[in-house]
Amino acid sequence: MKVTIMSTNGRLSTNEPEDRRRVRTRQMLRNALLELIDEKGYESVTVQEITDRADLSRATFYLHFKDKDELLVATLQAMYDDIRDALTVKEGATMQPNHVALNAFKHVQAHRKLYKVLLGERGMAAVWQRIQAYMFTYAHQTIRTVRRHNGYSETRVPTEILAQFSAGALNALLIWWVQHDFAYSAEEMASMYQKMIQPMLMANMVNPNTKPPTE
Repeated sequence: MKVTIMSTNGRLSTNEPEDRRRVRTRQMLRNALLELIDEKGYESVTVQEITDRADLSRATFYLHFKDKDELLVATLQAMYDDIRDALTVKEGATMQPNHVALNAFKHVQAHRKLYKVLLGERGMAAVWQRIQAYMFTYAHQTIRTVRRHNGYSETRVPTEILAQFSAGALNALLIWWVQHDFAYSAEEMASMYQKMIQPMLMANMVNPNTKPPTE
């Protein structure tokens, strides 16, 4: 299966052909890695196979990455950057639907074999920590934007705590979903997540005319 990702790591300048070549080379290596993971898993993939698939030399590979693990991280980074761009909260956003959750589930579903590999080989705990860190960024941005656009003056607990809680819950559901072979659709998972998380978020929004309860 042909797997292609679009790069959002660094915007290209039409006046910088060297930068264009660098970004194109890195994208070729990322695409080659994803194709090989789809075919044979991650652990058995070699740098030689990656460069052969990308039709590049090993020397070129090592100009960009020290090993395949670093390439995997860069690949995930590019994929997450695409999610971040797609999930940017626009002006006038409200608490629902939860675009962060729905797009996260759709993303994992679209790359289901990759995420099965990431869960199954060597634990890959660091990878899931990186995923949660990105989800925290999205959740934090969403909560701040929603608070601003709906006229809430503050939150009852720090926004960082709300965002970490939201991201952790979403990450845990994603892992469960992959481990249980995508038992529900992406839309169903996002809807269930929304039903659980929205009451918690709304309960922590403070109306400017209402003082938060004292402990």
